[in-house]
Amino acid sequence: MAQANEGLLMKFVNWIERVGNKLPHMFWIFLGLWFLVIILSGIFGGVSAVDPAKGEEIKVVSLLNREGLAWILTNMVSNFAKFPPLGLVLVMMMAAGFAERSGFIPAIMKTLTRVPEKYLIPAIFIVGICGNLASDASLVIIPPLSAALFYSRRKDPIFGLILGYVAASAGFTANIFIAGTDVLLAGITDAAVKIVDPNYNVTLVPTTCEVV
Repeated sequence: MAQANEGLLMKFVNWIERVGNKLPHMFWIFLGLWFLVIILSGIFGGVSAVDPAKGEEIKVVSLLNREGLAWILTNMVSNFAKFPPLGLVLVMMMAAGFAERSGFIPAIMKTLTRVPEKYLIPAIFIVGICGNLASDASLVIIPPLSAALFYSRRKDPIFGLILGYVAASAGFTANIFIAGTDVLLAGITDAAVKIVDPNYNVTLVPTTCEVV
């Protein structure tokens, strides 16, 4: 029965891998969504809604015409540059590359190999919780790092892999530091809340302190 269950699990995992490998490149997914927005603008062109902050009527403008194409071309750079998470994404990419090339990540691996055995699991969980400093990349970095660490200690690397995944997943966005994900979500939230209240600013840390 155990072998049958294992066979079903492996078939399911292999199916996920096959489906994932058939997904197109992110560029083509983005391009497809871009064309989808243009098509939807033509379908819903003229549909209106009321801006809750200003009380003004906003209409959907069709991009499937000459004026729409001109608007796309003249506002493409400004739309891309004003996207709130863009700056963070670029900085995080540069920081990740710098950490790898400077030897920071290998230094962390060497430090973990010197952790006493009785503190090994708590250390992995602390690293996993703080892993979202690298945003979603923590789910790719922490599990194999834990597996390699367990293998170096002559322990089951599969258990180390699972432990690293659990630590990075369960502790995601529970960082003891302000992480990139916090900044990313704050930027998106700030842009969204200004639709209702243009004077409201979303901050990551409290700006005032009340004494009770």
